Amino acid sequence: MRKKWVALVLSTSILAGSAFVVPEQNVANAIATSTAQVVLYLDKKEAFRNGQQVTLDSPATAISGKTYLPAKFLGDTFGMDVTYNAASRSVKMVTEDHVIVLDTNKNIITLDGVKQPNNNIARMINGRIMVQLTWLSDVMGATYTYNNEQKKVTVTYVPKAKDNYDKELGSTPVAKFSVDKEKYDIGETINYTNLSYDPDSESVSLSWTGKKDAFFEAGTYEVSLVATDKSGNKSKPYTRKIVVTDSVMFDEFEYGVYTGKAGSYIKATDSEFNSQILKFPQISKKSTYDTSRKLLVSDSPENIRTSGILYQDNINGKARLYANHVNKSGKNMQFAILATNNGSEPVTLKTTNVGEVFPSKYAMLLGSEAPIDFLMNNKITEEFVVKPGETIVYRQFPTFFPEYGINTMYDVEATGPLQMTFAADTTASSKMLSLKKLAFDGHVRGTFEASDIQLDLDLSKVGAKKLQRLVIGDGNADPFISGYDVQRDVPTTLSGNYGAVYRITINNPGNMTVLLNARGGSFKGAFKVNGQFVRVPSSGVLTPFDGFVSLGQTSTKDKKLTIEFSPPAGSSFPINLIFYPLDSRIDQIK
Repeated sequence: MRKKWVALVLSTSILAGSAFVVPEQNVANAIATSTAQVVLYLDKKEAFRNGQQVTLDSPATAISGKTYLPAKFLGDTFGMDVTYNAASRSVKMVTEDHVIVLDTNKNIITLDGVKQPNNNIARMINGRIMVQLTWLSDVMGATYTYNNEQKKVTVTYVPKAKDNYDKELGSTPVAKFSVDKEKYDIGETINYTNLSYDPDSESVSLSWTGKKDAFFEAGTYEVSLVATDKSGNKSKPYTRKIVVTDSVMFDEFEYGVYTGKAGSYIKATDSEFNSQILKFPQISKKSTYDTSRKLLVSDSPENIRTSGILYQDNINGKARLYANHVNKSGKNMQFAILATNNGSEPVTLKTTNVGEVFPSKYAMLLGSEAPIDFLMNNKITEEFVVKPGETIVYRQFPTFFPEYGINTMYDVEATGPLQMTFAADTTASSKMLSLKKLAFDGHVRGTFEASDIQLDLDLSKVGAKKLQRLVIGDGNADPFISGYDVQRDVPTTLSGNYGAVYRITINNPGNMTVLLNARGGSFKGAFKVNGQFVRVPSSGVLTPFDGFVSLGQTSTKDKKLTIEFSPPAGSSFPINLIFYPLDSRIDQIK
């Protein structure tokens, strides 16, 4: 459980229906020129300023673990000019160094012209605007303590000396930041709020030392911040100590699972989890193969060493054309896909979706980018009419340089029989039909009976609160699609199911994180999760020894989780999708 913490908060007195302005003579008297100290007690109007008793307009009050204090009292202490605007329900607080606007209608805080989300810094309570003293004191440079036994709040404010000013370079910026708690548990997120500014209103760049989102060992850690303005002036380092207790909220691995955003990398620090992956039960699923669209795959010979026909077969109706090749001929070549009408009637060839990437030296880049392009569902209205006895160049790529590769996916529809030819030569034309057919080199090639795989997953068979996994691309739990290589005249299987598109759905997924584990080797691809692309990994490649990538989180509010994916050429399989249920701790970090 998170430990309760006391946030000291400043509130401004409000006269209902009218603007409240701190009287001018009070502001003049309030400007602090020396150290000021105030002592307050929760739920009591009596307070002390520099040892003298005063009566507060309203008592310091604790609500939901946060303490609220009357504004004018502390405004006088900090030397602030406080103005309330009843129409906008906002407060403007002005000092020689800062202009603060607390807008409760728009739920926005503005500090020195920079807007930020409110995040409960300011709240309207019983007709009064309240502001967290932890935040305001950090802005003003005040310190504060809280005695739980006495319910006593002590605030000390020492006006800062003016910085030196250089006419050429301007003023020195001020680095400052706040955190949201005095103490943290192991694996608890630390919320840093940057409060740095430049007296000349210049933008500043920030340099942090020791800053971490969470710490995973008990102790006291120093975090420092330096601000630099555009003139090169650097602030003095501003340092705060972060205290981490022995209590544990998350270990390092769980922290990544619970707090990581979609696409984030999670280090494999949990050895027990890593060793048990293959023992997690496989999720119950219903597999449906779409046989309405045949899949033509040209990937053998993958390395093209001479001109020739790579693959050739007939289509009639819906088809997907998939090609993956590398130019190993040592000379510039052209890669093309030809369409030939050997019948007696004209045939219309329509393209309905495209996934392609221009020739590149980087095989894993090719393999990951073409499926992304395809899953974007590029709706086009491209049509070709192929006359009887005619051959057209359906697709021709830019010059195919030595050592460069291509990866393509096209969904097409033909109104009659057409012969489709994948070929490579020094020039692209219908003359490619006279080239010799190149030999099989062990890579995938053929015409396959299905192009899309629908997987409907059911968490309930094992239980939504237990770890489960989905295996993709092993040929066993996830069978390879059957087909026929017409050039060799033999049955074949689509190892890796390259060119096929998986569509995965889970109804009512609940609170969980979906992790990807590259079990078979190096992997670089992308997943479309509830319509949003997630790159795996965000850069480079993922190996079995690296760890995991989060595909995202679901909650009890989600009615359905959908994942679309096409195996990227150049990546190794199988992969595991791990469905990691989240316990009640997720509610503490939302």
